[in-house]
Formats: sequence, C-alpha cells, structure tokens
Amino acid sequence: MKQRVGAVRDAGIPLDIAVSDIDYMNRYKDFSTNDKWSGFEDYVNQMHGWNMKLIPIFDPAVEADYLPFQRAQSFGAKFIEWETYSQIQTDIQKLYPMANKTKIMLGVVWPDNHVAFPDFFGFNWKNTSLNAYLSSKTLCLAGVQNNGSYRFYDTKNLYGLTEAISTQQALLDVTGKRGAVVSRSTFPSAGRYAGHWLGDNTARWEDLRTSVIGAQEFNLFGIPYVGSDVCGFLGTSNEELCLRWQQMGAFHSFFRNHNTLGEPAQDPAVWPSVAAATKIANLFRYQYLPYLFSLHFQASQSGLTVVRPVFFEYPSDSATFDLGYQFMWGSNIMVAPVVYQGAVTTNLYLPNDVWYSLFNYMYGSRIDPGYITVPSPTTSRIPVFVRGGSAIPRQTPTTTTTMSRFNPFELLIAPCQLGKAVGILYWDDGQRIVDSFDTHDYHQFDFNFVSTSSDAQLTITRTRKGSVTLPTLDIIEIFNYPSPPNFRSFLLNGKSVNVNVQSSTYSGITKTLYISTQFLIDLTSADVITLSWSNVAK
Repeated sequence: MKQRVGAVRDAGIPLDIAVSDIDYMNRYKDFSTNDKWSGFEDYVNQMHGWNMKLIPIFDPAVEADYLPFQRAQSFGAKFIEWETYSQIQTDIQKLYPMANKTKIMLGVVWPDNHVAFPDFFGFNWKNTSLNAYLSSKTLCLAGVQNNGSYRFYDTKNLYGLTEAISTQQALLDVTGKRGAVVSRSTFPSAGRYAGHWLGDNTARWEDLRTSVIGAQEFNLFGIPYVGSDVCGFLGTSNEELCLRWQQMGAFHSFFRNHNTLGEPAQDPAVWPSVAAATKIANLFRYQYLPYLFSLHFQASQSGLTVVRPVFFEYPSDSATFDLGYQFMWGSNIMVAPVVYQGAVTTNLYLPNDVWYSLFNYMYGSRIDPGYITVPSPTTSRIPVFVRGGSAIPRQTPTTTTTMSRFNPFELLIAPCQLGKAVGILYWDDGQRIVDSFDTHDYHQFDFNFVSTSSDAQLTITRTRKGSVTLPTLDIIEIFNYPSPPNFRSFLLNGKSVNVNVQSSTYSGITKTLYISTQFLIDLTSADVITLSWSNVAK
C-alpha cells in the first residue's frame, strides 16, 4: 500500500530522517524484509554513519501463524478478543494452532493470512515484547478489550491513542533516548505522545491547500508535530505541484515526501527544478531549526501552537479570520505558500504591524501591511516575513541536524518601530528524555535588543542554566538599522571586542547590519551578557 524507504536520492538536499514503509516487508509481515531489501541492516548502519535517522512504519496486525505472534503470547501480550467463546468463528480459528482455543479475534488486513490486533488498554510494556507494538485497521465491534472491561464498539477511536502511549513508552525504554512516534490515528491528548500525518491525500492542488489548513487545525487539537504526505499519496504527482508542496512542507514540523505503490517516483531528485527548490526550502528550515525547536519546547511546556493560524496573533483583525492558506510559525514568522497552479505571484494579507521580508523579494526590507501581491517564482523561497520586535535564534545549516548542532548560532533581529526586539532560545542535548521540565537539563536564553540613532545594545540573559555544551553566537543580522556602526566601538560586557570588519557589513540602502565574527559570544561565559556599540557620528 505504501512507498519504499523515503530517502531522497543524492541531490545535495539536507535530509535528516528517512521514513520506511511496508514495501520492504516479506509478504507484508511485520518485522521482516523481502529479497529486495537484503542488507537492510547494513543500509541503516550506513545512514547512521551519515548522521541520519530512520523511522520504521509498522502497519497493522501480526499473522496468527507467525513467530512474533507466538512470542507475544509467551510474554503475556493482550489482543482484542471475542467476548465469549460462542462468538468465535471456529472454522477460522482452527486454521491457526497458536490462536486456537483462545478468544483472540482474528481479522484480515494486508498479510496473506489472518491476523491478531494488540490490545493496548492495560498493556504493560515491562511484561511484554517490543514485537507486540503494532497499529490497527479494524475488527468486529463486538470485540472486547482489557480483559472484557471495554467494548471495542466504545473504544475503537481510542486505539491509535493507546497504541501511541504504549509505543512511546517502549521507544523510550528500549533506546533510552527521545524519538519520534507518528500516527495517522489520533484522539485528544495524542500530541502528548505522538505526532500525526494528515492521512492518504491525493496528488492534487486542492489537497495541497487542505494540507496547509490541516496542519493548523491539528495544532489547535494539541498535536503540533504534524505534516502531510508531500506531493500527494494517491495518484500521479507532477513537477510543479511537487515543487510547491516541497516548498510548503518544509515549514511543517513533520516533513516527508510519500506516495503509494505503483505510481512514478516523486522524490525531489526526479526533477532538477524540484531538487533545487527543495534545497532552498530545506536550508531555510535547517537555519531556523533553533527557533522551531524553541517553539516545540514551549508547546511541550504549556500547550502552545507551533504552526499557528494568523488570527491567533491578531484576534481583533477580522481580515485574518479567513486566511487559511497563510500561517504563522509561532508569533513571529509569517508564511504564505504558493498553492495555485501556474502562480508566479502570491496575493496575501499582512496585519497592521511592522513586517520585514525574509525571502528573495526585498530581503530585509520593511513591507507595508495590508493586502499585497509579491513575486513567487519557482526558483526562490516562498513568501516569508518576520514580525517587527522579534529576535529569532538561528544556526548555520548543514545537511543533517546532528551536524548543524555543531555550527555557530546566529541571531536575526527585526526591530519594531521603537528599535526594540525580544526573543528566546531553548536548547538541550536533543536526546535526553524529558521526565520533568523542573529537573531537565536545558539552557534558556532571553534576548533583548534596544537601539537608538546613536548606539545599540544586545542583552542576553541565561534564565535557565544547563550543562549542555553550546556553540558560540557568531552572526547577528539586524534589519532596519538606522546608521552605520563604528565597528571599533564594540564592547562585550564592557571589554573591547574585535569585530571582523572583513565579514561584517552595513548597507545604507537596505539598512541591514550584518555582524560576523568567529567565537563572538560565548553564551555560557556569564548569566548576563551585554554586547554594545556606537554608531558613526554624522
């Protein structure tokens, strides 16, 4: 039913995770590989050597004549059952000695033979095997769960949730590290345990548009780690649709290209134009991962949204109520993807606020609010804007998140009318399990920028002190900076600091100040760090 391993062919595109589906299975049996995937373990080890990760997808059900089924029974794993022995279809049950004389309900899904479905109610991971953690299609609603306590008719909608809870627990216990659990079947509170993909969509422009809306909706439902099957799951995609979908999908937390068996390949390397556009989009995504990570950190702490409807930020502006095809990254970044065939411009709305361009058109310049039309060629970044008053943490990007973490931090400062900006960065080791935010080992930095016509000051306050090693902050980019700085006047906590004048620039046309100096600020050097400077006297 699904496509092969989703790794992008060599196109120079940053890629961190490949999502693997059932095409590698032997006759759709979970925990197996077919002849096409001999050496799969070596391939996974090679991926790990590239600092990439793998998310295997186990589709529902374990065959009733299959060793994992026997192993699960020996560990005491529970399966959905008939309520009474009188309900059992004995002519089917007798075909499977491992299931015979039990009340385990057998169903039919993708494997050749009948299958059983784990019962995740009351499921104790400690007393079972990882091989029991599977997903579900459906069974007769007369079945029962949790030793007969619940009717499957009443609990079917909870199956994905209970599976996610058990799977997350198993993942954490087995690996000892954080990991991603993603489910198509969700229920309220599922975002505490898993992410979500938006289901089997179709390679159509209208499905691209509904994906933009769907990610916002699931953030409202409390599931911020969400995304769509990029380029469309069903049907044959095409170059333009896939290009625009890749551009948009780079702004969703869960981002994968995915299609059904029997359709032509649609990964970016199929078309040079799509590969080029995807590389541009992914490099932006990777550069802003510290901001995206901080948004998810806040969502985990307090339930905030990550991909956010515009009206969340501007509830008194009625023009934002019907902006389904635009969305925010947190409070500070606006994204307006291209969602119509043949479009080379985008019509969008910017609420009454200070905005700066973050894409190729007038990059770094003030953009007037209101209804506007901007160019959106396939060869550039889609329209992205940063809100005035924002200090956005960034990081120099590379091909994987593992490698990017070693690169210097950056800070984008987009001042409001008063020349001020604030922001926040959360940072941990990216692996340790969060049992409690009170005891978790992480850093939190608050950024506060103030400028006048004569000088400027950036204050960085470490409000949470962790032990994780941090790269230095080497690059600061400031929009709408009023006048040229005196690069010899820079002070770091009152001491003179040598700014690299070869790599630092100021443009009087765009009014963009770009400060670039290796090892400029050691974020762990003090709990309060102040970088100040004066401007060239007029």
